[in-house]
Amino acid sequence: MHARATISMLPQNNEDAKNNENAIPAKFTLERLIDDFVFMCFFVGNDFLPCIPHLDIADGSLNLMMNIYLDTMSKMGGFMTNKDKLHLPRIELFLQEVARREPLYFQQRSTDEKDPLYAEESYRDHYYKMKFDIEPGDEASIKTVVKEYLQGLAWVLTYYHNGCRSWIWYYPYLYAPLASDLVNLANYDLTFEEGTPFTPLLQLLSVLPPQSGGFLPPAYEELMTSTTSPLLNYYPKNFEVDANGKKNSWECIVKIPFIDENILLNAVSTIKHDKVLTESERRRNILGQEHRFTAPSPNANPQNQKRSASENNWGSAFEDRPQQFKPNYDRSRDTRTNKGTKKW
Repeated sequence: MHARATISMLPQNNEDAKNNENAIPAKFTLERLIDDFVFMCFFVGNDFLPCIPHLDIADGSLNLMMNIYLDTMSKMGGFMTNKDKLHLPRIELFLQEVARREPLYFQQRSTDEKDPLYAEESYRDHYYKMKFDIEPGDEASIKTVVKEYLQGLAWVLTYYHNGCRSWIWYYPYLYAPLASDLVNLANYDLTFEEGTPFTPLLQLLSVLPPQSGGFLPPAYEELMTSTTSPLLNYYPKNFEVDANGKKNSWECIVKIPFIDENILLNAVSTIKHDKVLTESERRRNILGQEHRFTAPSPNANPQNQKRSASENNWGSAFEDRPQQFKPNYDRSRDTRTNKGTKKW
C-alpha cells in the first residue's frame, strides 16, 4: 500500500515532469521501488544488523526515509539497489540526508538518558567511546566499523535475493555506526569469503541459550553448562542489557559475547559422535543438499523443461534424501501423469 501510494506521488516521465526538479530520470517500476524499500528497512535493524542509532520504527523512521527517498530520487539518478547489487554513491546521498536528523536525536537522547555529553557537538566521540570503546580521533577504528556494517548491508541484500553469500560472515559489533559516518562508501571493499556451513547441531549450539540445551544431545548440552567446558563463558547466566535510546524492553541490546568459532569447533571435536550420539541424532546432524526450483519459461517446450537445478527432473530432491526417509513415500497415491513426481 505504501509503495503504491509513493508511486502515485512521484512525477512521471512525461511532458509535465520535464520541468519538475523531482522528476524520475529513469524508468520507474513497482518491483524496483519495493526492492529499495526493503533495503531501507535494513537501517531500522533486522536479524543480522543493529539499527542506525537515530532511526526507530516507533518514531516514524520508515515514513521519514520514504519522504527523503522521494526528495532525493532526482539527485540519486536512479535506484539504490538492483536485485542483490548496491549502488553505493546513491546510497551515500540518501544516507547523508537521513543523517541531517542525527544531531536533534542526540539532543533529545541527552535529556532522556540524563547524559549531557550527547547534547554537545562532540556527541559522535561520546557515542563511539560508550558503545565501541573507540577513543576520540581514532578514525581508523570507526572506518572498520563502517566497513563491517556495509558488508552486512551487502550480505543481507544478497541473502534476500540469492541466498547465503558467505557462511562465515557476521556483524562483529552490538551497535551500528552513526549515519553521518557512512561516507565515501565506494572506497570500501565488500568482498566475502564463502566458507562452509556449520552442521545443524553445531549451528544450534552456537545460537541457543543454555536454557534451551535440552533440545540438543546431552554431549552438546554439557558444553553449555559444565563448569569445565571451554565454552562456558559464552553462555553467561547474568548479563547486561542496554536500552540504547529505545523505549521497549525487546529493543534492548543483550550484551553477551560473540562465540569464538575456533574455540567452538575445538570443543565440539572432542565429542565422539559415533559413540555418544544416537542414530537419530546423527541423522539430525547431516548437511542436506540445496535444490532450486524455478517456474518453466512460458515459451519452453514442457517435454524439455528442467524442473530442478540438478541434472534430473523435478523430484530429484527426493532421490537425494537419506535412505531411511524413502519408506515415507507412497507412490501409489500419485495420481498425476508426470513421471518422477513424488508425494510425501
